[in-house]
Amino acid sequence: MNETAAILVDHVLPRAPMRQWVITFPIELRYRLAYDEILCSSVLGIFLRAVSSWYRRKASRLGYAGGRTGSVTVIQRASSDLRINPHFHALVLDFVLKGLSGSPSSVGSESRPTSPNQHRLRQRARRRTTGVSRDTTAHR
Repeated sequence: MNETAAILVDHVLPRAPMRQWVITFPIELRYRLAYDEILCSSVLGIFLRAVSSWYRRKASRLGYAGGRTGSVTVIQRASSDLRINPHFHALVLDFVLKGLSGSPSSVGSESRPTSPNQHRLRQRARRRTTGVSRDTTAHR
């Protein structure tokens, strides 16, 4: 784990503002996520798209339409007491990139997600996750 962190810091992640996002799940979904890699991958995609779209909308309102952000995620499969508790830790660039040059167009620290923003983001991700969860159950 330490070696992976060192590689990320030294060779992958830019020296730029980043924000950590963590998502946990209700107990009834944890076991399914722990043993169903397709569901886990789908839910991670939903989560990252919800976070990325927040950054893109915010940047668009500031005049940076079409920007993109980036992230790296670690899936932690257990809690500190070793119970099954899959959850995601995502480091997300706290800005958007615009154009081919890749020069950052900052969303800025004044644009931190507020509680209402976080609530809407959670609700959107929850609705989409519930839909994917039901779809994967129906196809088994």
